[in-house]
Amino acid sequence: MTVQAIKITNLLSFDELSVDGLNDLNCIVGRNNVGKSNLLKVIKFFYNKLEGKEELPPKLNSNYSYKGSISITYDMTRIYRIARNQPENKYFDFIVRKLVPLHKRSIFTLTRYNNDYTSYTLTLNIYNDGRVRWSTKDKQTLNLILYLFPFFHIEPRHMDLHEWDSLWDLVSRLKSFNLSKIEDQAVIDFFDKSINSSGENSYKKYISDLNKTMSTKPSSQKEKILSYIKAGLRGYRFEIDESDLKFHSDGTNSFHFIKTFLKILITISRREYITPFVFIDEPELGLHPKMNEVLVQDIYTSFNYNERKDDRVTRPKVFITTHSPNIVKEIIKKFRQKQRVYSFQKNLMVKLQLAY
Repeated sequence: MTVQAIKITNLLSFDELSVDGLNDLNCIVGRNNVGKSNLLKVIKFFYNKLEGKEELPPKLNSNYSYKGSISITYDMTRIYRIARNQPENKYFDFIVRKLVPLHKRSIFTLTRYNNDYTSYTLTLNIYNDGRVRWSTKDKQTLNLILYLFPFFHIEPRHMDLHEWDSLWDLVSRLKSFNLSKIEDQAVIDFFDKSINSSGENSYKKYISDLNKTMSTKPSSQKEKILSYIKAGLRGYRFEIDESDLKFHSDGTNSFHFIKTFLKILITISRREYITPFVFIDEPELGLHPKMNEVLVQDIYTSFNYNERKDDRVTRPKVFITTHSPNIVKEIIKKFRQKQRVYSFQKNLMVKLQLAY
């Protein structure tokens, strides 16, 4: 269950681009202004629209055509096989009904094991008058794709490297909790009882006074999840080697941010029925060449491959755009058959499977 392919037609600098055969770690190389950053822009727009955000669409590559499109194909094979083994599970049944082709949903197909692969392609069409339209009108399908295949991006050149708040967005999106049975008043009563053993109700009264004084928008599901997660952690201010982030260089902060981000992403997502993919744009900025190699080594360690047996764990797909030969070399060396290198050139994309 992962991203299989990305196809872009008539958008930005792309007449037509197909990025397929994706592996665990996908390295994109090429000179400046050949489309590496445009790939990120298009994927970001695709996912922002999935989240319902309002923003201007990317420009068409050629106005001779009335539209452009972004298509992402997702591999549904793993969850399809799990669903066949648990036919009474309502959650898996819902996913199958929304994302698996009709001819594979019959009672005869679901009870028969085979090695057939199944996928789902979602397309966003962008028209020359600024309109956008999904290939499906089913909002539940769009929300399901957003949940099962979340997208994250790291751009060191555009980040405040001394504030890691985007890690909290990652934490709140990777794990789903059922909060439907938790009422706000029950939470208030719990803290009031735990904090005020004398029974003075000072916490409950304090919250009541604040609610009367302040006008606030109700918390979203994600915000509530994050508040409960933070309440259970030792703290919520990030540090490196027990020192505040402001005492470290941009390069050091970038290195540790990427390392921490991917470790959280890979560790937590393997326990869930989700497969994220993340795009890292030029992680070498501010890093010594040797630290670039160490970064790739740490990413490889986080993937936690089991070389002694058939490793069928589905892992996040990672994209790295880079100008660093050290990063490319180390990716090929460490990931071997788990990597793919794509060479972007003007009006051309060359796919390379490089061996070390």
